[in-house]
Amino acid sequence: MIPSTCFFAVLLLSFKSAAATTTTDCEIIVSAFPKLKLDTSDCCGEIVGCDENGIPNIQSLSMNGLGLRGAIPTVLGKLDSLTMIDLSDNQFTGSIPTQFGNLKHLVSIDLSGNQLAGSIPTHLKNLTDLVFLDLSYNKLSGKIPFIFTDKSEASFLNLANNKFQGSIPKHLASVTTLDLSGNKFSGAIPEELLHSGLEFANLVTRKLNRNRLTGKPPVLDAFGAMMNVFEASGNLLKGPLLGSCVETSFLDRLDLSGNEISGSFPAGASSCDFLTSLNLASNKLKGSIPETAVQDLSDLQYLNLTGNKFSGSLPAALGDLKQLTALHLNDNQFSGPIPSRFVNLAAASIQTLSIDKNKLTGCVPEALAAIPILVRDKENAICGTPEAESNDLAEHAHVKVPTTVSSAYKKKATKRVRTPPQKTSAIGYKRKIKSKTTATSPVKLVTHRVKLPLD
Repeated sequence: MIPSTCFFAVLLLSFKSAAATTTTDCEIIVSAFPKLKLDTSDCCGEIVGCDENGIPNIQSLSMNGLGLRGAIPTVLGKLDSLTMIDLSDNQFTGSIPTQFGNLKHLVSIDLSGNQLAGSIPTHLKNLTDLVFLDLSYNKLSGKIPFIFTDKSEASFLNLANNKFQGSIPKHLASVTTLDLSGNKFSGAIPEELLHSGLEFANLVTRKLNRNRLTGKPPVLDAFGAMMNVFEASGNLLKGPLLGSCVETSFLDRLDLSGNEISGSFPAGASSCDFLTSLNLASNKLKGSIPETAVQDLSDLQYLNLTGNKFSGSLPAALGDLKQLTALHLNDNQFSGPIPSRFVNLAAASIQTLSIDKNKLTGCVPEALAAIPILVRDKENAICGTPEAESNDLAEHAHVKVPTTVSSAYKKKATKRVRTPPQKTSAIGYKRKIKSKTTATSPVKLVTHRVKLPLD
């Protein structure tokens, strides 16, 4: 008889071939996750060490993307040496086992990309070492328990694309990297989520896209010094975007597209010294854009103002932003000729320039024809080139241009004396997790396909 503790002991060990069936201490005959069979009476041996109770000392379990189905076995709760569980991108159903709360050494849990339902077990609050929890792309709902509390520790919580609703819990302000996109959260954005000051030892990310959030957009002054990424696109925010970044701000990316933001272009954005990406597309902004509002955005790489009601001349100062890789000004009411200083963009690193669906007059400077993606109206021909000879560029007016940063997005380099702290990436979390593991659990079980969480 196979001991119950061995039911989940060895899963696709790192042999030369994942499909090999060569006999070892525990021969694996695996056709599906819940039907693991072993041909010996004891799976403890040289391959997998066990404690005095016969429980395997498995430290890391990674089985992502194997098409596994059914409920997640509760027997996992007995593998108390686990520090990392990755069962992402499978077809698991049912609820998250409450037994996970018994695994006191867990640092990372990734159950994303399944069909799990129900609520997040409150037992997870017992996992004091947990810093990484990815439950995105499931069908979870209910209350979000108080899990992460230590602001000095980098923490990652991804609940995107589930069925959570109601107000956003204020206690989530203690999470360093938080993604709640694609749910049904409503009400105003809690101020606590914005006040990420220097008490945080790491840069802070907030992603609240595609919910039902209402109220006014955040005032730029409300962003704490360590706020690095703030996204709240596709909500119902109304009113002007006011304020200026605090002097010590490390705000790098701001996305408020797809709301009902009104008023003029936020002049205070020029005070955000490290801003590289600004997306205000599909709002109700209007009026002319002063040269002074954009001339100091020297680090800006991505600017999207598509689908507003901006008018007047195109700001010539945009042509001096040498870091720009994508500039979307289409579907507004800009008028007049294209500024001659825009030719500087072609000599820099720009990959996309969209100026169609405006009221621009005259021709497009010939130097801009070198831009890989130039989207313009047919009436604005390339200077000195008959329209019949430039139809290839005219056709770009019908191309749907993505509103996210392009693949050519380059890492910002600044010569400022003030240097932002190191941003903790998904790989950084893996390194942190690795540093927490000990030598007491020598066996690491990993499938042939390993997935790292995304930024």
